[in-house]
Amino acid sequence: MPSWPGVNRSSEPGGSWPGANPRKPRASAPAEPAPPLPLDSEAIARLRQNPPAHRVSRNAKGLWALRAGLFWLVPFLLGCVWVALDPDHRSAELILLGLVAVAAATHILLVPRRRYGIHRWQVTDDAVYTQHGAFVHNRRIVPLADVTEVRTGHGPLEAIFGLGTITVTTATSRMRIAHLSRGPLADVSATIGERAGLAS
Repeated sequence: MPSWPGVNRSSEPGGSWPGANPRKPRASAPAEPAPPLPLDSEAIARLRQNPPAHRVSRNAKGLWALRAGLFWLVPFLLGCVWVALDPDHRSAELILLGLVAVAAATHILLVPRRRYGIHRWQVTDDAVYTQHGAFVHNRRIVPLADVTEVRTGHGPLEAIFGLGTITVTTATSRMRIAHLSRGPLADVSATIGERAGLAS
């Protein structure tokens, strides 16, 4: 049957009259992101010039204070037992308890603030970069090209303060981005996995 004048006849059903939908081009598959490149020594040196950009959650200070208090609870209780069982050495016992109390107060009140000022993290296009410590700055850089697994989790004390930790695994080591707020935890983990080219 001849087609309408001026209209190309199509081999598809319904393609031989005016107003018929033209053949649509097939949508191309979305391009996969390029895999991350290995870091060279110059890129690592550039990262080490400045601390990572992001701090951990402020709630981490409460977590560290609680852990410090639990740590000093044991020697304080042992000192109290000594006081109760040995009344002949009261001066030495009181001196010991005083030293424990001063050390505990320093640890609980000052060290968490110091750690909060040091603990940082950052995810760049090429690496995961962390800094931690109480008095010494310890920095670690893991190239995203080496990352094989990313996990999130939290311990019982972290759960009390609404915190979580991301564990980044390579073939030879593990890095932890600890004490992030539980809200952005999944987003940061997904970003690392995406930039590392891991399957979702």
